[in-house]
Amino acid sequence: MPPTAADAVSAWDTANEATVQDLSATLLCKLGPGQSDVAEELCQRLQRKERMLQDLLSDQHKQVVEHEMEIQGLLQSVNSTEQESQRSFFL
Repeated sequence: MPPTAADAVSAWDTANEATVQDLSATLLCKLGPGQSDVAEELCQRLQRKERMLQDLLSDQHKQVVEHEMEIQGLLQSVNSTEQESQRSFFL
């Protein structure tokens, strides 16, 4: 079974969380006195952007699911119409 969009989002979340933690640790080790406030603000901004990206991915996943459902409905409609057409042809 191929990975779903939810699987991709989950993997992305995990990878990004590890990246943020690594970047935070690296920054905090290299910062001098008084610079930790700047690093904290940058981390908060990065987290906000990550949440925005997660929301965007979630919205896109919902659209994909909706479009798949619409396509399935259209295919069922076409199949029903085709079956009715074949029945009327043989009658």
